Amino acid sequence: MKNVTVQEVKRMALEIRDRCRVIAKERGQNPRFWKSVFEEISQKSGLKVTTIRRLLYSNEPKVRYSTVEKMENILQTLGGPSVARSEGTKAPVITGPATHPAEAKKGDHRVDLALIEGVLVKELRIYPDARGYLMEILRADDFGFFGDDVPFGQAYVTCVYPGVIKAWHAHRDQTDRFSCISGTARLVLYDERPGSPTHGSVNQFVLGNLSPRLVLIPAGVQHGFAALGTEPALVLNIPTKTYDYLHPDEQRLDPHSNDIPFDWDRVDG
Repeated sequence: MKNVTVQEVKRMALEIRDRCRVIAKERGQNPRFWKSVFEEISQKSGLKVTTIRRLLYSNEPKVRYSTVEKMENILQTLGGPSVARSEGTKAPVITGPATHPAEAKKGDHRVDLALIEGVLVKELRIYPDARGYLMEILRADDFGFFGDDVPFGQAYVTCVYPGVIKAWHAHRDQTDRFSCISGTARLVLYDERPGSPTHGSVNQFVLGNLSPRLVLIPAGVQHGFAALGTEPALVLNIPTKTYDYLHPDEQRLDPHSNDIPFDWDRVDG
């Protein structure tokens, strides 16, 4: 097994947690209670949920060779084209075979459960009291979301009205960090990067008060968003670069006339 960095191990832990949350949601459970899903999957491996949490939240965790090996085995268990609950079973079942994302045809509609390579999702915490509430979005100690390779460029808010689609666009060098601070937004990502292990994959996220999240979108990943419901959606972006008015780092596609296998008119997936 190749040597892995602490950052790579943290990303593995984050992916395990997020995939377990997807399974919990499919079962009709609160995704925050992903522990039970993880424990079912990790029974044979002997990996404890406390280990995953330590990797997620400790700045400099100690990582053992056996821990990495166990995490790789769990990711292989979770790493099929889709993860679903089989009738009469508690553990997730890998379903397939399925067309590789890169083989999707124009007009197809797909949403992949596995995160696109390099995408990170931070579940935001809301602190309510009698006066209102506070929600932290980005901190200097947010591993993977902030640092030398993901610096602060600027912060801005963009508004999208109901019935409007702001898509598609990507950046050559810029990484984006999206969060919806008012209303509800549907954020969709498409990996068109040549050589990416998730080339052709589509991810979809619902952002807003009912699902407070910060999503990191790597350079080269096409993305777009639309408002859900009857109210405008306000999306906060904290990119890694300031906007260059003379030479914008923008790669734009028409929201409908393209080869991306996603239909914005679909509401059932």
